[in-house]
Amino acid sequence: FLSFKGTDMSKRDAEDASLQEQKQVESLARKVLPLFALGFCGVDDTVEVEDVLQVNKDNNCGSFVEWGVLFRPEKEGQPRFASLGWVKKLVKLSKERDITLRLAAHLCSSRCEEVLRGDSSFVQELHSLGFKRVQVNATKANNVHIDDLETCVQLLKKAIQSVPGIEWIIQKNEETKPIWEGLVKSSDEIKNISILFDDSVGRGVKITSFSEPFSGIPCGYAGGIGPDNIEDILEQMSKSKGPHQSIREPWIDMESSLRTIKDEDDIFSLQRATKCVEIVQKLATNGILKLPE
Repeated sequence: FLSFKGTDMSKRDAEDASLQEQKQVESLARKVLPLFALGFCGVDDTVEVEDVLQVNKDNNCGSFVEWGVLFRPEKEGQPRFASLGWVKKLVKLSKERDITLRLAAHLCSSRCEEVLRGDSSFVQELHSLGFKRVQVNATKANNVHIDDLETCVQLLKKAIQSVPGIEWIIQKNEETKPIWEGLVKSSDEIKNISILFDDSVGRGVKITSFSEPFSGIPCGYAGGIGPDNIEDILEQMSKSKGPHQSIREPWIDMESSLRTIKDEDDIFSLQRATKCVEIVQKLATNGILKLPE
């Protein structure tokens, strides 16, 4: 006598698991995705500060648009790398005109190496200017050449703890693994860090999946996002499990897609940025996203 009970149970379990997974996908498809910030990295001296602020004012997007400034001393004032004078003018004018302005600093080259050595003096200066977040770009593509990043973890941790009013964004990719692994292990001691999932390392390679966040640590996503695909990417993101599991609303960030060539010059395109704002606001109106007020 042969019993097929075990086979029947295995089949039924598989069907139940499949049904449960389908229900979860359908549930996520109906769930509104809250967005912490829409990051525009690389704003620079190729645009007037008045025009940057006008984007915020005209589109009423100051609550969720975060302008990212790349700091790399040897390239200061060149395309993608704003001069400190330009930044100070932007901050001053935003206060004079009472226009909401969210700023994030992206530390490259020697500015990044400073914090990896435990020196937070420049970050403190940025904090006094009104920056709320800084991103540590500890990759060779950003001219950071430290062979043993693991030895920098404790010094970076010291820098992070010395400026508690700043959120420190740590890029998560294979190259930065020694840093993010070490800091994640210390997340009980440092509460002002977040993780940016960015396997493209600033190369503009399109993101295709949305990793689940580390427990208790806010997260964001980057990689090839721009005006031509932001709608599809955010719709995919809203249906993915990872972004909904973040302890705080996730954010997205973009850089390369916001560049354009005008008269042979590489400039930051406020038109491309504005298109992204309009798409995000449309998705919010359609109940796919929820934006900060």
